[in-house]
Amino acid sequence: MIKKRYILKIISYILIFTVCLSCKVYQNPVTVNEAIENTDSGFFKVNMKNGDELIFEKIERIDLELYGIKTIENNEIKTVLDEDAILNIQKQNKKSSNSFKIIGITFGIGSLLLGFGMLN
Repeated sequence: MIKKRYILKIISYILIFTVCLSCKVYQNPVTVNEAIENTDSGFFKVNMKNGDELIFEKIERIDLELYGIKTIENNEIKTVLDEDAILNIQKQNKKSSNSFKIIGITFGIGSLLLGFGMLN
């Protein structure tokens, strides 16, 4: 019985460690120009100097004004961004986002199996 619990404990630590490694959803910061020129699908997280975090589908510049754009219920919403107030911009890491979903589901199923295993 003790050996079985020890094995289950090691498996749970491995699952927790795996989830912790896959949690980086956003990549290293990019410049404003790189964010504007990026045409890949995904999201941008704009970190402001005052601590706010804004999520946009794309960033574009129109007549010297910088805009963050997101779509809500088929309506495109443009938010004016002050370049001087931006701390950094991060591009979404699509591979990490997808793997995080898979690992999250695996972790949930693994937790259930561990729970049932401890009852027996």
